[in-house]
This record gives sequence, C-alpha cells and structure tokens, in this order.
Amino acid sequence: MSGAVISGTFTSPQAVTDGQPFNAFGNVIITDADSSGPLTATITMTNAGTAADDNGTLTGAGLTKTATGIYRLTADSAAALQAVLRAVAFTPAIIGTQSPG
Repeated sequence: MSGAVISGTFTSPQAVTDGQPFNAFGNVIITDADSSGPLTATITMTNAGTAADDNGTLTGAGLTKTATGIYRLTADSAAALQAVLRAVAFTPAIIGTQSPG
C-alpha cells in the first residue's frame, strides 16, 4: 500500500491584504494509487518554525482545528480531499501587507 501523493502550489507568492481571504491551496493535486479512503491532510501554520495562529486563520468545509495552528481535513477519496483542500481559505491577520509563507 502506498500513500497519497500531494503536489502543486501551496502558497501565494504575491502580497496579500490584511483581512482579505485567499486560497493558498487552489492548485493542489492529490492522487492515491490505492484509492482506499479515508485520506487525511494536516495543515500546520507556523511562525518562526512554531505552530501558531497569529498570522491568520484557515476556514473551509470539513476543516477541524486540532491545536494551535494545526488543522485537519478528512475525505473518502483523493478527489474529495483535493476538492475540500482547494476550497480552504486563508485570511491573514490585520497587521499590514504581508507575503504568506
């Protein structure tokens, strides 16, 4: 049994405006040769290498916050996980114009 493969663009290279959501995972591609669900994606937002929420928030259908800066999505197939991950929005904290990363 092999694991799912995740590829694509995961961050937006352009500057974003405080408080304005954008989809950082809009180009993600997930494939799973085994096609056996469920599949789970864990997203960790960090600041200086530590899980943190101070740079903004994530929102999306099925998204569960499991700890500070850590979110989880689960779906029954690679295609379903890809769809919900592509719909996750990041809203930067209101602190000035910044580049995500």
